[in-house]
Amino acid sequence: MPVVGILAGFVLIIYLLRKRFSIGISMLSGTTILIIFSGMSLEAIGRVLWNIISASANITLFFTILFVSILAEILSKTEGLDRMVSSLKALFPDVRFLVISLPALVGILSFPGGAIFSAPMVQSSGEAVSLSPLKKALSNVFYRHLFYLVNPVYSGMILMSEVSGLRIMDYILFNIGTLIVALVFSFWFIFQYRTDQNYDEVPVPDSEAPINQKSFDESNSTIHSFINKIIEVVRSFLPFLVIVAMFLSNIPLFIAILCGMVIALLNYLPRENWLSTLITRFRYIISGIKLPLLFGVVGVVVFQDFVVASNAVDTLAEGMTRVGVPLLLLAAALPYLVGMLTGNPWAVIATTVPLLMPALPEELKGAYLGVVFVSGLVGYLNSPLHLCFILSNEYFGLSWKDVVPKLHIMSMVMLVGSLITFFVVQL
Repeated sequence: MPVVGILAGFVLIIYLLRKRFSIGISMLSGTTILIIFSGMSLEAIGRVLWNIISASANITLFFTILFVSILAEILSKTEGLDRMVSSLKALFPDVRFLVISLPALVGILSFPGGAIFSAPMVQSSGEAVSLSPLKKALSNVFYRHLFYLVNPVYSGMILMSEVSGLRIMDYILFNIGTLIVALVFSFWFIFQYRTDQNYDEVPVPDSEAPINQKSFDESNSTIHSFINKIIEVVRSFLPFLVIVAMFLSNIPLFIAILCGMVIALLNYLPRENWLSTLITRFRYIISGIKLPLLFGVVGVVVFQDFVVASNAVDTLAEGMTRVGVPLLLLAAALPYLVGMLTGNPWAVIATTVPLLMPALPEELKGAYLGVVFVSGLVGYLNSPLHLCFILSNEYFGLSWKDVVPKLHIMSMVMLVGSLITFFVVQL
């Protein structure tokens, strides 16, 4: 019955999201169905709810999303985001590079819902190349997670290595081909209708004289200009640089973001009327509190915790292994299914890898587990419970049904790439 409950709850969530109900209402409705079918006692339900309320990870997540939302509001209203994109455009004229690299760089900060961190930057850079809200949302979520394939400090990669006993480098080498295939396809998919756009916005110099004929003064001017560009990049990105530095120093992320908020409030204050400008900026703290967003986060956490408490995923995984499904199909389908149902990459690894490991042939264990890793990532990426997906869609004003068909196409290329790699490894 718990398996029926999780499937019924999942279907209800998708139905409500397609009907454009709020994320929070959809998740809590699905949780209600799950509880009814699981047959949990009132005591067990109370215990799960208490764990949700008291868990430090959930409290940290709530305040992290709250502070990121406020930070995005401050940067948007103070034109801080536009300054970031403009400063990078001065160094990298092709703005498409920014659309890809900004979410990928922010993806180094691997925490739930982190796509809300890069969404404002993708919004600004995407505007420069006239991307639709849909393609901005796709870029923000997809490129944040694509580089997890080769990120040695991604927590999912580390956990996969520990559980399987394989080296992180083994997974990275297996995934390089998949990364290249997905990157090429996604670039065409995102920018296919922008071939008439002039991406290179750097003015062409009037003089065509060779560089070695420039005067000493002109060379100095070029160097000075380059240094000024670097300084502007550092200044515009100072809130994020401080956040990253504090995060890497093991300071709690929500505290680091709070410090970034303070810097964003103070950055680029005018010399005249600075006090009145600062008072105006403090008002953005209130407007940055997005209650529907926070309610959605609460709903996702509640559903995920009840899924774990019901043991439905373990039952489902064990059932699939017992019915004699071909091993490669199992490696490709089971992690995807668990990722979709839980929206949690760690749950994918903890559930599927121990089940599959005993059945894997030793000589192909690395290849099978490579497929498992990519399959789980694809399922997690497309899950309606995936916080990055939810928060990014909320930011760009899109619903789950607006984004998921095209995101599915892009991410399935990753799974196809891993299957191609699997067969190439056997040659």
